Amino acid sequence: STNQALRSKLVRSLLQEIEQRSEELSGPVESVYFGGGSPSILSQEELASIFEKLHATFDLAQVKEVTLESNPDDHTEANLKHWRSLGIDRLSIGIQSFLARDLQMMNRAHNAAEAEECIRAAREAGFKSLTIDLIYGIPGQTMEQWQSNVQKAILLNPDHISAYCLTVEERTALHHLVTKGKITEKEDDTIEREYLFLHGKLEDGGWEHYEISNFGKSGKHALHNSNYWSGKAYLGIGPAAHSFDGVNKRRWNVSNNPAYIR
Repeated sequence: STNQALRSKLVRSLLQEIEQRSEELSGPVESVYFGGGSPSILSQEELASIFEKLHATFDLAQVKEVTLESNPDDHTEANLKHWRSLGIDRLSIGIQSFLARDLQMMNRAHNAAEAEECIRAAREAGFKSLTIDLIYGIPGQTMEQWQSNVQKAILLNPDHISAYCLTVEERTALHHLVTKGKITEKEDDTIEREYLFLHGKLEDGGWEHYEISNFGKSGKHALHNSNYWSGKAYLGIGPAAHSFDGVNKRRWNVSNNPAYIR
């Protein structure tokens, strides 16, 4: 939600759910993933309280990967230092595009300069593992601009790149522009060409295309996401979070924030 009025109540509810579901994972935890929305907007105190509860509830001694999805504009020196102190060792950075026009159209909070600067800042802060997200299928973006986006990502040399086709969600500014005819969605064959260009360019550059949307350098595939696909048990905490017991039971939380808090 863009409305922050329930933020503190939501964090308290997360802590409560962690405690309530403490028996659902047996044995040591291998990976921890803070997924989207935008967990990087959490204050240092809020994020620290979640880590404190996790350590008090689960065996994290054998954790191999702790990922935080982050927005480029949240990559302040203080935030990056704090994230490292909590044990976060991998950032999944929502760059989406290096073009100002695209970022404005998608209503992103960061600008084109921050899209590049955030990578440098994360490396200076000691993050060895970085993945960046790109969006293809953006209305109005030319093939040459998409190719430029991919090339810029390659030059920044992250060890992992994820690329997703733009989805026009209802009740968003972009959806409003599409329904009013002010923006036209791309044809499927155009989107396919963008995807195939991405595939070829990244594989030629040394990234392994190991899942539909994901490309990783050798030994740098996302451990947490790979565990989903290999059928391992996982516990999802928070609104809309999904869980799997590793055998035959799946469950998921209500996606409405006030309903989740209740």
